[in-house]
Amino acid sequence: MSDQEKPQPGWGVALSYGAYALPAGLMIAPVSQMLGAFYAQVMGVSLAATGMILGILKIYDIVFNIALGVASDRTRSRYGKRKPWMAAGIPLLAIGMWLLFAPPIAEASPLYLTLALFLYYTGSSLIMIPYYALGAEVPATPYGRARMLGMREATMIAAMIFFGLCPLVATSLGFEVTSRETMLLVLGVLGVLTPPALLALLYKVPDVSSQHDILPKFSIGDVMRDFWDALVRNPAFGRLALAYAIVNFAIFTHQALNLFFISKVLQIEKVFGLALLAQGVLTVLAAPLWIWLAKRVELNRLIGGSLAVSSAFTALCYTFLPPGQAGLYLLIQGTGAVMFSGTIVLASAIQATAIDYGVLLTGRERAGTYISANNIASQIAGALPFVIVFPFLELVGFTATGENSADALGWVRFIMIYGVLPFQFLGAWMIWNFPITKAEASAHAAELRARRLAPAADAA
Repeated sequence: MSDQEKPQPGWGVALSYGAYALPAGLMIAPVSQMLGAFYAQVMGVSLAATGMILGILKIYDIVFNIALGVASDRTRSRYGKRKPWMAAGIPLLAIGMWLLFAPPIAEASPLYLTLALFLYYTGSSLIMIPYYALGAEVPATPYGRARMLGMREATMIAAMIFFGLCPLVATSLGFEVTSRETMLLVLGVLGVLTPPALLALLYKVPDVSSQHDILPKFSIGDVMRDFWDALVRNPAFGRLALAYAIVNFAIFTHQALNLFFISKVLQIEKVFGLALLAQGVLTVLAAPLWIWLAKRVELNRLIGGSLAVSSAFTALCYTFLPPGQAGLYLLIQGTGAVMFSGTIVLASAIQATAIDYGVLLTGRERAGTYISANNIASQIAGALPFVIVFPFLELVGFTATGENSADALGWVRFIMIYGVLPFQFLGAWMIWNFPITKAEASAHAAELRARRLAPAADAA
């Protein structure tokens, strides 16, 4: 096989890039699935206040991501345009995680939670926006890119394995799922995994810059014009970002309520960690199948079908699932994870296809702007469950710390099963009708790969 026929990038770069997704995923999971319950049940912040603070900080993150995406696109340095921003985020993220997961106080105030989340979101964005942009810019063949980005998404889901092990180990030792000990265990695992993953990423993965395209000086007006121009001139990306925002609203709503659903409605709290572990393992095991299928089937069909089928299956099974059936619940979760794996694993590959299309249309390398736009849509979707659902549950009488009425539990069950279903089906339909075919994506990728490698060839 010639070098031109080999999937690019090679395994070394792909593995080094994908490795950071493990600690990155482990950071995200407890924030979306346990933080609300932890601060409401253990740290003394009300469910409504926790939801509002999480929502407000996500809105801050949206504004910050707009500026960060364009700023990293326009950065010029001897170390590249993405890696300096990532390095700047490391200390902020470390402090934010410590305050958030291992609070050095007995009881938290809303102000404390706000500060901890501010540091966490700022540090996380400084790393993750450039990280995702880096993945879209590494010179790659279509299959090589799908392999590398699929590996990233599968590794991020593998983080669920480590995350699931934390509450599983904690409960086996007699601690509650939302206890300080469980959160401290999460922080300890992060402390072990994050440094080597960051070193591999910063050392091994190339930070490709188009020097003629980088504008080092810019104003707020430049940021907003770049951001708006990127979206307006790339309708394929705008459609995809909207579709995933709709899907992510359903996902984040499910994650925000999952612990309450398991502990209060199904009364099987002790299997929370085991369920996450099973989901993570089966999602990763199913990933090679979905990546293999991506060589033979249109990406949009795979993703849309995966989402629609897994959503319908889970809703149908939850409808007839009685309380106390831990084994049946685990079977449903595991089967659904295999079905849903395609939606997660292939998401970045279809996003990169839309980014390539935008770069060809405009002639400018703006992966950071596109990634920040997608992240903004995701952040809005992630904020809404906390801002809307948590206060609503408190309004109808649901409590995180005491006994609940049948009506209050009924609302949790309804939202968890049926409230998210229309959004899942709408998102699946929009992705199914994505306008760029596999053949067109291959042509776009080949043209861009030649363009990105041309400066290096000229220099040689």
